[in-house]
Amino acid sequence: MLILILLAFSCKTKDNDLYVFDPGYLTDNKITLTDIADDISYIALDNSYLISLIYKCYFINNSIYLSAKDIGVLVFNHEGKILRKIGAIGRSPGEYTLYTQFQVDDKRGTVYVKDSGNLIKVYSGSGNFLRSISAGEYGGNIDLIEFQNSSLIAFNFLQFGNAKYNWIIMDTLGNLIKTKERAIPIFTSNWLGESGSYRFKNSIFYWDQYNDTVFSILPDLNYRASFIINPGEHRLPRANFNPEGKLSQYMLIRSILETNHYIIIRYSFNFSSTVVEVNFKNMF
Repeated sequence: MLILILLAFSCKTKDNDLYVFDPGYLTDNKITLTDIADDISYIALDNSYLISLIYKCYFINNSIYLSAKDIGVLVFNHEGKILRKIGAIGRSPGEYTLYTQFQVDDKRGTVYVKDSGNLIKVYSGSGNFLRSISAGEYGGNIDLIEFQNSSLIAFNFLQFGNAKYNWIIMDTLGNLIKTKERAIPIFTSNWLGESGSYRFKNSIFYWDQYNDTVFSILPDLNYRASFIINPGEHRLPRANFNPEGKLSQYMLIRSILETNHYIIIRYSFNFSSTVVEVNFKNMF
């Protein structure tokens, strides 16, 4: 199985200067982790909680925030010592049943947890429940959330719930500020198809398995295209299909991140028994 691809884009569209990523065209260039990062450190987390799986992890104001399987949202200091737990798993008022996706206001310490039923649960920096924000009236089904300049950005699943909007932007009380209508037709698929976001240079970047465009949302909440994921038969179909024996022919993106010199994509494509690593070159 091809498990990791690290690359930079050398292909551009004819009409603009956007980079186009195509898994059929790769450049093999060796590079080390220290070429990507200015500094690397390893932090051993306090074993007060038996963490078996981490869904999301953020380093914010010298603290480590993470969502852990069967535990919820935890906060550690930079030395890995547990500081507190944010809320709790459960169905009582103020608790959450889903918690894999969450965000933190780095100025106030407020924590926003995406729960089931198009709800976002809001907690104080000390972990106390404050309120719930419902996005149900705007349609769709929330996939993941981001926090930008005192505003919540809720990204919808595009393949479930007939979402009209790719994302909606609300204030911290749930009042609608802005919407982004979806660019692709409404469709239904039985395959989840991952999506994700990352931060770089004060902007939020958003990608989806079914979108050809990776968007960047600017500090003023306007957006623009960042780069293109080339369409083609390697993309997940916008229809129901039997994934058994077929996933190997589709590109499945796992994560994207960016540095001053590189765009890094982790994905799988053309599964086989061989492990392949293709490294990347400077994109400038």
